[in-house]
Amino acid sequence: GRFDGTRWKYWLTAVGGGAGPCRAPACDADTSFLNPAFAFALVEDDSGRVWLSNWGVTDDQVRNPGALERIDDSTDPPSFDRISHWPDTLTVASVRHTFGVGSTRDSLGGIWIGMDSAERENPDFTPIGIDRYDRYGNWVATYGPSSDGLITGRVMALTTDFNGTIWIATAGGGVQYFTWSSSSQAPVFQRVSPTDNVDVRGIAVAGDSVWAQTTNDVRIYTRRSPTLQVKLPVPAAPSENAGNTVEVAPDGSIWVGTVNGIRVYNRNGTIRTDYTVANSPLGSDDIRVIRTDRATGQIWVGTSAGLSRFDP
Repeated sequence: GRFDGTRWKYWLTAVGGGAGPCRAPACDADTSFLNPAFAFALVEDDSGRVWLSNWGVTDDQVRNPGALERIDDSTDPPSFDRISHWPDTLTVASVRHTFGVGSTRDSLGGIWIGMDSAERENPDFTPIGIDRYDRYGNWVATYGPSSDGLITGRVMALTTDFNGTIWIATAGGGVQYFTWSSSSQAPVFQRVSPTDNVDVRGIAVAGDSVWAQTTNDVRIYTRRSPTLQVKLPVPAAPSENAGNTVEVAPDGSIWVGTVNGIRVYNRNGTIRTDYTVANSPLGSDDIRVIRTDRATGQIWVGTSAGLSRFDP
């Protein structure tokens, strides 16, 4: 759904369906999604369309194939299109391209989707890495761990810095990155120093620093010649069902979500404050995603029990 500050707009498979009833005038509903039960990897392209991965079902691909859905809600009614077939589907199960969790838009307008899997231990459905789409929405390539330099196919979060470098949070491969420009043909994946194989669940760039949330701590790397500078304590691990739980607020503070609330750091790594259900309006301490509205400066927090908004 989308909230414009006054009312909600929902997109469901059926009005009042599995996602709950949508009662006018509180919201509007549309029935254009193939399968919106598992929606991840939201990202907006240059034209204002919102992309999201709606996961398919591995043992029911005929009825629930999943898709990469795209919405343009600047029109009335909103227009929808989707990608549900990929050129490599003779060798790769199509449903594997729907398991997006991380996403970013590069400096040229291209879209990159990082993958996980609903059955990652099953050889038929192992995570495939990163899908790349051009600025027009066409699939270009998949970059995986076999020969492309990506350490693992599980890519949990992506972000693009102001110089066009794309930073990658991987599960089991630490932090990787690559530079991207108009002359780039394919990414050259590199690793931060020192290399490690930690699980990284969230990533964000704050000035000349890269902040990465692992399952045990928060790490700050230098953006240039990426090197680990410090490890910071966290109140708990990130949620297993989380998207990117690291965000830079308009005032430069860094917000990190865990299963025990939010820790807010100052840019120098000192702790500013902790938010939990005990001292804030959070619906739950289980934080799933944190994002900033750049137009208003408001910080939106998705939890396991609903959505919260913090005003600057």
